[in-house]
Amino acid sequence: KALVRRDRITDEKKSPYVDEYYLQEDLPALLAGCDYLISVLPATKQTDGMLDGEVLSHCAGRTPRPIFINVGRGNIVKDDKVIEALDKNWIRGAVLDVHNNSDIAADSPLWDRPDVINTPHIAARLGYAEKAEDFAKTYNRYINNQPLLNELDLEAGY
Repeated sequence: KALVRRDRITDEKKSPYVDEYYLQEDLPALLAGCDYLISVLPATKQTDGMLDGEVLSHCAGRTPRPIFINVGRGNIVKDDKVIEALDKNWIRGAVLDVHNNSDIAADSPLWDRPDVINTPHIAARLGYAEKAEDFAKTYNRYINNQPLLNELDLEAGY
């Protein structure tokens, strides 16, 4: 499990759920060694087009080639770049919950590809019971002056 960051992280802030941290400029090295590439990134200026161009070509040397999963935001990579990565065998498949346009075009070639699974942007949806439970947890933390979970950082954009 690896995580790409814009800046270095101190040891006390490291997560026990992350094995390795990479800086954004080290992305090619990460891509060359991954089995799955899962994007959960927010849409910010820094993430816009992060996997466009030939960035995914760094996955090509891996056997088997990785599967790309995007459950973050569609600005990370354009649909035509995903198609190019599949056609050039840089990746072996894609699971796309988001697209560079909010909806995938009806005539998109991504619909007919056996190496692509499209989902209707449902990866992060919670049921009503889960939403109520999350609200109760957040409210209890708030009234007890505890740090809130999942706070929005307006400066970072997520």
